[in-house]
Amino acid sequence: MQATPEASAAILKPTPEAPMIITSGPFDCIIRSPDTPGPLAFLNGLPYFAMAQMLFAFNAFILINWYGSIGAIIGSILAVGSAVVDGFASNSFGENVRTLRHNGFSDWTVLSAMAFAIVLGEVMNVVVIQNLAPAGSLEALFSPSTYTRYTLFGITTNIAIVEVLFYVGHMFLHEAWPEIHVMHHCTLGGPGAIVIVNHFLLWEQDPTILLVTFLFVTWAYSIIHHEWYAGDHVKHHARIDSVYTVYVKHHGDARKNLLKGHIRHPPKK
Repeated sequence: MQATPEASAAILKPTPEAPMIITSGPFDCIIRSPDTPGPLAFLNGLPYFAMAQMLFAFNAFILINWYGSIGAIIGSILAVGSAVVDGFASNSFGENVRTLRHNGFSDWTVLSAMAFAIVLGEVMNVVVIQNLAPAGSLEALFSPSTYTRYTLFGITTNIAIVEVLFYVGHMFLHEAWPEIHVMHHCTLGGPGAIVIVNHFLLWEQDPTILLVTFLFVTWAYSIIHHEWYAGDHVKHHARIDSVYTVYVKHHGDARKNLLKGHIRHPPKK
């Protein structure tokens, strides 16, 4: 049988030195065998996915929009609670932790990265929704009269720019700097900053273009990483293939995908 490009690529790459394997940590409580359901297993799948989407909407449209920084603090607490529910609902969280440990990441490093991501996300929400967009802009998104040819063109162009820049950056991480991308790819689960830059450079600080694009990009990014959705990007995490895009499916050069040789998977429990 002829080898596929992805399989051939892995053979051609040198294997990096094995990292120190971590065997225990605070996440021990969520690591289970694949056939052992978690205490909140009834929430796994669609129920938890629906909860996550409601939390995203509540955080953006209520907490941040109405209460600003105080809302962001509450949103951060809810995000932590959501992560706890995830750990006890799905076995994937624990399996991700095992993979992270096998690649040299301690539980405390993972916790720090999670906390940083939550805080950074909330800061960006406050900057965009509270500071850059005038009061009432978020509510105006529900009015059809808000949308003109100019705003629709701006939204479409922004999303296209995000896709192109994400592809270029993602490809760079896989092909030129795989070490920094290992942690992200140990899990099966940046774009917002591009939208903020375009807000000043391209669209004369139009709040509709800013808010619609920002919400679409950040919301879509959370959805495509969700276990229940199981789209192409989740498959990209599982296969570590050369599909570096988000909204369209486009393969890069598998022969240059150095990251594939950097990920080590633990033995099955």
